[in-house]
Amino acid sequence: MKVVTEERQVDVQAATDGIRQFLNAWGIDLEKTGMADTPMRVVEAYGEFFSGLNRTDEDLWKNPIQTDTTGIVALRNLEYYSLCEHHLLPFFGTVSIAYLPKNGKIAGFGRFADAVAVYARRPQLQERMTEELCRSIEKGLDTAGVLVMVRGRHLCLSMRNPLAGKSEIMTVAARGALEAGSSLYERALKLLEEHGDE
Repeated sequence: MKVVTEERQVDVQAATDGIRQFLNAWGIDLEKTGMADTPMRVVEAYGEFFSGLNRTDEDLWKNPIQTDTTGIVALRNLEYYSLCEHHLLPFFGTVSIAYLPKNGKIAGFGRFADAVAVYARRPQLQERMTEELCRSIEKGLDTAGVLVMVRGRHLCLSMRNPLAGKSEIMTVAARGALEAGSSLYERALKLLEEHGDE
C-alpha cells in the first residue's frame, strides 16, 4: 500500500537560518555552547515531525477487504506523536477506533496506523485530528458508522503549568450509526474504554 505524497518545497537554508536567528535572539552563542549544528539538526528533525504535510489519505482506503462481518470492529491504543500548532511542543498518546462496516467492507489494521501517521505528523490540534480521522475512515471505507477516541498528554500544558501534572486530554468524534445518542454509541465507547490502559 502506498500513501500518496504531495510535492512540497521546503527552503532548508531559510529554515536553518530561522532557527539560528531564533536561538541567537535568546543570547545563545551557538559556537561557544557547541550548538553550531543545532539549527540543521532541528530542521532535519522537523522534516520528520511535519512529514504528514506531504501525505494524503487518498489511496489509504483503496482495495478494502470483503468479509461477512456485521458487528463492530474495534482497534485500541494506536500510539501517536504530534506537535501542537500553538506552541510547536509535543502532544502524544493513543488513538482508538471503532467502526461498523457496511456490506462487510473492512480494512487491514495497518491502514489505520497509516491514517494516524498522516494526520499526526503535522502541526495539529487534538480536536481537529480526531475529527479528521473520523471523516477519513467514514468516507474512505464507506462505513455505516465510526467512533474515534484520542487521548493525549500535552507538553504545552504540563511544561508551562506545574499543576497540570500528568493530565490527559480526551476527544471523541463519531458519525453515522455510532454517533452520540445512537443505540450503538455506548456499546462502541465501552469497547474502546475497556482495558484501555493495559
